[in-house]
Amino acid sequence: MDAITVLRGGHREVSRLIGLLENPAADSTNRTSSGLLVDQLQHLLKVHSSIEERVFYPTMARFEEATAIVQHSYLEHDAIDSLVADLSRMESTGKAFTAKVQELSRLVSQHISNEERVLLFLAEKQCSRAELEEMGALMEELKQVRSQAATRRRG
Repeated sequence: MDAITVLRGGHREVSRLIGLLENPAADSTNRTSSGLLVDQLQHLLKVHSSIEERVFYPTMARFEEATAIVQHSYLEHDAIDSLVADLSRMESTGKAFTAKVQELSRLVSQHISNEERVLLFLAEKQCSRAELEEMGALMEELKQVRSQAATRRRG
C-alpha cells in the first residue's frame, strides 16, 4: 500500500470517529460511549500523526512548495492533540463537550483538506511510485508498532 492510500485511509477513519462524536445516533450499534470514542480517536490520532511526522512530512519538506504547509501541519497536530486531550477530561454531555467536538471537527476537516489538496497532490507529482510504496510500507510498520505498544500499555 502506498503512502497516499495509507494517509487517506487514516483521514477517513479519523473523520468517521469525529462524525460519531458529533452525531452519536449514527453509531449503528448504539453501544459506543462518547468516552470510548474519544479514547479511540486519541489513539488513532497519535498513530496517524506519528506516521505523518516521522515519515511523510520530512519527505515532503524537501520540496520548497511544501515547506510552509508542512510547518503549519505540525502546529495543527499540536492544536488537535490539545483539543482531544480536553475532550478526554470533559463530561461527554452538555454544551461544552459539543462545542469542543465541533471545534475539533472544523480543525481536523481543514487539516485534512489542506493536506490532501496540497501535500498528497504534490507527493503524487514529485515522488516516484517506488518512493510512495516505500513510505507506505514504513507507515504501516510504524502503525503496527504503535498499536502494539498501546495494547501493552493498556494490558
